[in-house]
Amino acid sequence: MGEEKKIKVVLLEPGKLARTAEIGTSLESLQKVVDGLIEPFYPFEEQVCIVCNDEGKINGMMQKRSVKNEDGVMVDFICGPAFICDCRSESFDSLSDEQLARYTKMFRYPEHLANLLSMSVCAVFKTVLLLGFVAAVETKCFILLFFCSFLCNFFIFSFLRFWK
Repeated sequence: MGEEKKIKVVLLEPGKLARTAEIGTSLESLQKVVDGLIEPFYPFEEQVCIVCNDEGKINGMMQKRSVKNEDGVMVDFICGPAFICDCRSESFDSLSDEQLARYTKMFRYPEHLANLLSMSVCAVFKTVLLLGFVAAVETKCFILLFFCSFLCNFFIFSFLRFWK
């Protein structure tokens, strides 16, 4: 029996940076990558899909990446491990080098998604609040510093209350 075909994909793992990886194309290999049954998701105009765990949202897998539309508005989220691949043919295939770079950059940072007041709020690891603190200190804008401090405390206490 011949060696299994490998494809180049963007691998999205919970709590880790997106990275390029080579994975096998057998059903067993694909299911191993996503920790369960596979489900292709087609959020892009080009023929590229996100393959994730079919039951990731209902079996409590960690929410780790948001999927945004062209306007930057979150339209969905991915739970558990996933990968991005070419889906032009009947079977999954490798992304081009340009696509690998683009999608690795697009999904580079893991995210924490929480449900606050029935709204999905996305707090990216590379937080904007930190940039607000730096800008406030450098410009000596104490109102901005106070506002950033307030927001940071609000989110911390909100997360602690919901994660008990």
